[in-house]
Amino acid sequence: MADLGCGEILDLSHKGIPTNIIVNDVVSVGTNITTFSGDKLLGGPQSGLIVGSKALIKRIRNNPIARTVRCDKWTISILEETLRTMQNGCLNDNLAISLLMSSRKSLRKRAEKIVNQIPKKILKKHKLNIVETEVESGSGTLPNKSLESIAISFESTLLSPSQLSNLFRSKNIPVVGYIKKNKFYIDFKSIIPKQEKILLNAIVEVLGL
Repeated sequence: MADLGCGEILDLSHKGIPTNIIVNDVVSVGTNITTFSGDKLLGGPQSGLIVGSKALIKRIRNNPIARTVRCDKWTISILEETLRTMQNGCLNDNLAISLLMSSRKSLRKRAEKIVNQIPKKILKKHKLNIVETEVESGSGTLPNKSLESIAISFESTLLSPSQLSNLFRSKNIPVVGYIKKNKFYIDFKSIIPKQEKILLNAIVEVLGL
């Protein structure tokens, strides 16, 4: 038996995502039971997957405990759609993978688009800068592996990093950043394009107080 934790259906190292353990590589060597997550790197709903020997999986399915942890129809439906994005090569339709694949160049363009719309007095007073960052995927998805990213850093003379963090998280639509070396950061690896207007409004409202 092999418990892969996150596991990985496809090798996406050519897309800038560090290589994890490929599920098929483990299954193909004859592993009887392989388990891995249906969310995290797969980008699907919260779930756990078991693949391998039909006979052993049947025994697992017939165990009374299986009824308490089995997926419902909604989870299976969403998981099916997630797997189809990989089968059909439509990785941009998989939100989690799309964010992980986003390049620094594309993220910088998005950050510049937002910063260019912020009043200059706010930029100067709160020292906003576009910076290169190294980030990690959440929940131990890619342990000890970093991803290249872009962030907006804040080094305000009026608000401490903790105050900035609290103000952004207190918005009607919370904005979650992080503090590092006495600066507050909002990283674009975790922001989808349709959230950019929300982020812009939040920055102007928080810093324009």
